[in-house]
Amino acid sequence: MLTSNNDPRQYRHIVLNNGLEVVVIHDAHANKSAASMTIGAGHFYDPEDTQGLAHLLEHMLFLGNEHFPQANGFDALVSAHGGHVNAWTGTEFANFHFDLSNEAFELGLAQLAAMLMTPLFDAERLSKEIQAIDAEFKLKLKDDLRRLYQVHKETCNPAHPFSKFSVGNLETLAKDDIETLQNKLRAFHQRHYVASNMKLCLLTAQSLDTVSEWVHRLFAALPDSTFIRHTDWPPLYLPEQLGINIAIKPIVQARRLIISFALSEIESSYRSKPVALLSHIIGDEGPGSLLEHFKASNWATSLSAGGGIQGHNFKDFNLNLQLTEEGLQHVDDIIECVFAYLALLDKHIDEPWRYDEKVRLNQLALEFGEHGKAIDEVAHIAEQLFTVSAEHVLVADCLLDQPDIPLVRYFLSQMNPDNMRIKLIDPDANCDKHARWYNTPYRVSPLSDEQRQRFRHPRTVDTLCLPRKNPYLVERTTCIEQEPQHGSPHQLIDTSGMALWFAQDHDFGLPKGDCYVSFDNATTAASLSLTTAKKVWVALQMESLTQRYYQAAIAGLNFHLYAHQAGFSLHTSGFADKQLGFHQQLLNDLRQLNTTPLAFEQIKRRHLQALKNSLLNKPINRLFTRLSVLLQRNSYAPADLLPEVERLQLADIQQVHEQLFSASFIESFVHGDWSSHEANAFGQSLQQDWDGVATGQRVPRDVVDLRAQHRYVHEVDCQQDDAAAVVYYQPPGQSLKDVALTIIAEQLVTAPFFHHIRTEKQLGYLVGSGYMPFNQHPGLALYIQSPVADAWTLQMEIKQFVRECLQDPRQFVDIWPKVQESVYRQLLESDTTLSMKSQRLWMAIGNPQLSFERQNELAEAVRSLTFDDITRYCEHLLSDEQFGELVLYCRGNKQLASPIEGQSITDIRAFKSNARYML
Repeated sequence: MLTSNNDPRQYRHIVLNNGLEVVVIHDAHANKSAASMTIGAGHFYDPEDTQGLAHLLEHMLFLGNEHFPQANGFDALVSAHGGHVNAWTGTEFANFHFDLSNEAFELGLAQLAAMLMTPLFDAERLSKEIQAIDAEFKLKLKDDLRRLYQVHKETCNPAHPFSKFSVGNLETLAKDDIETLQNKLRAFHQRHYVASNMKLCLLTAQSLDTVSEWVHRLFAALPDSTFIRHTDWPPLYLPEQLGINIAIKPIVQARRLIISFALSEIESSYRSKPVALLSHIIGDEGPGSLLEHFKASNWATSLSAGGGIQGHNFKDFNLNLQLTEEGLQHVDDIIECVFAYLALLDKHIDEPWRYDEKVRLNQLALEFGEHGKAIDEVAHIAEQLFTVSAEHVLVADCLLDQPDIPLVRYFLSQMNPDNMRIKLIDPDANCDKHARWYNTPYRVSPLSDEQRQRFRHPRTVDTLCLPRKNPYLVERTTCIEQEPQHGSPHQLIDTSGMALWFAQDHDFGLPKGDCYVSFDNATTAASLSLTTAKKVWVALQMESLTQRYYQAAIAGLNFHLYAHQAGFSLHTSGFADKQLGFHQQLLNDLRQLNTTPLAFEQIKRRHLQALKNSLLNKPINRLFTRLSVLLQRNSYAPADLLPEVERLQLADIQQVHEQLFSASFIESFVHGDWSSHEANAFGQSLQQDWDGVATGQRVPRDVVDLRAQHRYVHEVDCQQDDAAAVVYYQPPGQSLKDVALTIIAEQLVTAPFFHHIRTEKQLGYLVGSGYMPFNQHPGLALYIQSPVADAWTLQMEIKQFVRECLQDPRQFVDIWPKVQESVYRQLLESDTTLSMKSQRLWMAIGNPQLSFERQNELAEAVRSLTFDDITRYCEHLLSDEQFGELVLYCRGNKQLASPIEGQSITDIRAFKSNARYML
């Protein structure tokens, strides 16, 4: 198998006698082991009379098998060993994946093999799981992405399996008796869950030989079969479904235009990537780009190119635009501009340097790319094995060794009006149909002869031009000499208004790095109006920087400007070569307010739309957003920000711009493949450039103190039907021991809480718990969103579960050592990427935790805990002794069965102004 020259891992490709194809990855530094099995059987293979069956099967496999009959036993196992397990059912594939500690990997694989081979399909559990599927379906009834997706399904070829209802609900899954449904599940399972239709990928610190032996022993019993997966689908679209307009009415205030071209399949061209080249050029955001033209015309504010559904023999190429109100009146003008750009591209696509540049970018991504999370990697590789040769499966995403300009031209030729579908998402759309299941209003009409003629022969747009050669391509790709004394962060600058920290990378051996510069400004942090103006200022500046330096990001010089409670930060990352100078250039650009009245109005309207749409988020999201607002001093609710944004004028942006660059505390961190000399030079430039600004103090990130106070209750308005509740516990202290106890407590309750509320009680699909610290202050949250119960019932169920679960901690005495060891090992995990380490160190600087050993210290605090500590923690939480408690809830469409006890927070500002705070 081809790999990157800089990849230290070992790989092995195995094909068992039964036909199962396996990739085993040995990573000596892996903190956890991960596994993923992909099955070539998604919802495309559902029987016509039981749509959603593949999705139901995915759920049922977790509910017991012959070897491990306990429902959700797999969840309990991986949770006890510091891992996660999940699954999904897509169009052509289903996937199961998990991670957990290296020591428990063999047991995890045994569970995976058993659940895939010998499911029980217990009648009682099946009946309950249909309810869970229905709750999942109802959860998405007001999700516009799902609603638009259903319109897509209804406007394609009804003979193509894409048109099927993938999720399932009571109507499709409960129309048969349980015995009949069991037989259908068994038949589907026996037909598709066979070795020749499955691909497995494993990543672990265990040796290749050891894991190979496990694979042969555990998965050899998968049934062999001569089964050949059907992929000869009919055309995705009939002729009358191309060359059409589709108007769709959303729930949220969104104005989008999706121009979609039906292309041939692209899976076989992964070594030439013709469509990726087209996406790269059409999606450009720099000078002369489509997006620049649309912004200048006040028609659109964003554009992405290349997305869209794809499968074995189909591919949609989408141009997705966020429109302005004026843009809604110029849809045909926008589409004509797109075809003018495509005509321009057709004239210049033969220029060899364009492909050469893309080849170079892909080579850099392949050689110096960083591995992602192990669980994500194995899931991706297990699916790739169905479409890519084993030789290339590890590098297929970046491999570009067979450039093919004629193939690019072939796909470009398919981008024509007769092969196009136009989707216009408009809140005022005039519709005459409603999509089934999600009740989405829409209308379909053919392109007029005038439209076809106009798009076939577009007028030239003089301002449009293709991207020029990228001036930011990296030159230095070798690492500098290491300086042993600079392997951990230390200060190069320490003055009253400025601090600069530096650490050289001694772990990853990549010519990359991260540079952070943060401005704390007390005046803008403490004012709602200035905080609002600051958010819009950040968006305006980021818009300007992106347009100017889009090619830098393409070349691996990434940048991100973001607002935080105390001010704002600029973060650059990627290749070290040229980065520090680039960061200085960005900072200098920020000193100028590079905007126009038109750009201001576009950003302002975008913010208003985002704030209004946030009020339509699902209840559980609304509650967690409000939790952050209530507990953090300088955080504000969308409902409070809305009127401020509406009142905002360009003069207010100028005022906050001047304020941000006066009396600020500037803190910076340089980490990566740089010498101390380079870091010192960067610091000296900062001092010279910002001498008159760096005169402020660090702004504290304090948190509301709920402890030993009342039980607080807060209602959040929500326009969705489901009720929801979050119960948040704030422990009595913030020492390492308090943090360790809270993390352990959350780990102990997470699996039983999910099983009790979701599986046994069937109260809802969104159920869970989480360790939720605010600025290192520990916290524990349990949550439920439910289509069947009211908010009073939900918070009572949480309270009752906590009471029954914690009043006898002895039930945890057997699992407690495993959880303790798992958490201990997780805390000792090394950073898997350079950027991850940079972010961890930067957060330590900001907190501040200047020993930079908090993870290790916390690990030791976990290891030193005794079961008596856990028992006392549970007793204190149950007695409310020194614990703070906050209940947040949404009513949905249900009246409260009874008032929720506690001191009600009705005025957020008054609550926060009267609250005590913890630093």
